[in-house]
Amino acid sequence: MNDSATEPNPQTSPQSYRPERLWVVVVLCVAFSVFFYGRNWPKSLMANRHMILAEQALDRHLTTGSEEDWQTAVTELDKAVARHPTHDIYSKKALLLGEKCSTDRTNGKLASAKEFGEAALDAINTAISEKRVAVYYQTRAEINLRLNRFKDAAADTTLFIQTMPDSYGDFRDLQLASALNSRAYSRALGEFELDLALKDIETALNIMPNEPSLLDTHAYLLYLTGAPEKALPILDDCISRLESQFKDQESRVYIESRAVMLHHRGLVYKAMGKELAAQADLEEAEKLGFSPERGVH
Repeated sequence: MNDSATEPNPQTSPQSYRPERLWVVVVLCVAFSVFFYGRNWPKSLMANRHMILAEQALDRHLTTGSEEDWQTAVTELDKAVARHPTHDIYSKKALLLGEKCSTDRTNGKLASAKEFGEAALDAINTAISEKRVAVYYQTRAEINLRLNRFKDAAADTTLFIQTMPDSYGDFRDLQLASALNSRAYSRALGEFELDLALKDIETALNIMPNEPSLLDTHAYLLYLTGAPEKALPILDDCISRLESQFKDQESRVYIESRAVMLHHRGLVYKAMGKELAAQADLEEAEKLGFSPERGVH
């Protein structure tokens, strides 16, 4: 056999493909991926850092009322948006501005509350224009509710229900019940589509039959649809359940919830001709802070 016939060809021999060449290719691919996909990481990290600082400043402002802290929060918000203007950052901005709107409204600063509410709405609309996800519709519904735009709030809650992901898992039913209650109460406050509102709250109560806020919505809708005698025992029950549920009866949530329920029961008593009982409940509700203008309704 001719020796030259078995000599390996340097152009085709497997030995000519050196492992180090493969590593060079891998390293180049990784570097390209990091450059192409990861170049926004520093911007994202910095934007989130500014958001955290804004949240901390807002918390201090809400606690102390310091205008300096509020200005710090605004500055950090603007920096976050400038660094990384994504739907996620805009949604966080909307939440912070919405919280400021709610607080100013509660404190009777109605003009500034409306201003911050509109700014929050602009921010969440920008987020939704980039990405349509359930939680953004939920945020917009809450903002519209604070601005007394009840039809818009109900419409956004519908969008939230329609886009609610399966990833909510075991909490999906609870989220659904809460959303149905929110849509029903938006309709009750705006006094439109009350028949649909009753269907919503009945479905919600099948999921959470003992929740005071849902029972209150049901009773208020029964009152609005001309059945105060059916509403009264439900209101008695939900007020009793509220008292049992809250150990801290000095909390803002308890006080405002009780104010709303007492106001509703006062309206029911009045519709039934029980003037003294109605006056007692309506006066106590007002003392506790019931005020549609300030968002306690």
